Amino acid sequence: MGFEDSILSRAEQEENSRLSLVSKKYIGTPPSEWPFSAPLWDLTLGSQRYVTSERTEKALLRDFPSGLLLATVNFAELDTKLVSAFRLSPEELWTACIKDKTARVVFLWSERTALTPPLLCPFNQFGQQEITITDGAHRLAVSRALNIEMLHILIEKDEYSKMKEMLPSLQLIPCS
Repeated sequence: MGFEDSILSRAEQEENSRLSLVSKKYIGTPPSEWPFSAPLWDLTLGSQRYVTSERTEKALLRDFPSGLLLATVNFAELDTKLVSAFRLSPEELWTACIKDKTARVVFLWSERTALTPPLLCPFNQFGQQEITITDGAHRLAVSRALNIEMLHILIEKDEYSKMKEMLPSLQLIPCS
């Protein structure tokens, strides 16, 4: 790790600490008390790097060599295929999710900060094809609590056919 990386890492740690403090006020609040009624997604190609732990273009190319696709899907349809651990009711938002991460999503959207859509992928569970969340479980949970009809998601390019078969409402949209 070079000097710039350690500075960036320290800066990220400081920002994470700041976000934890300022977002605490949202812990336990119902969606009716949030100052927004819909998620705000970052639909730019550059935001896709945030689905990797290193958050770099290099890591994105390494982890997803075929690339990612941006799409929308009907939330109700997605729930029929989503791994059960991620099918939380809005009432479970503050009990089944990590409170700090959930509050952070609520805070960022209340500040009109666009976030990267969740990354979903097919998953074979005991011979049954389901869909799991690779990144963005808290963003998906907060979106569900808002009772939205259509959800923006990312999928791996190589998995498009399988995902479309499982989710007929899946529609690709261009990145901006």
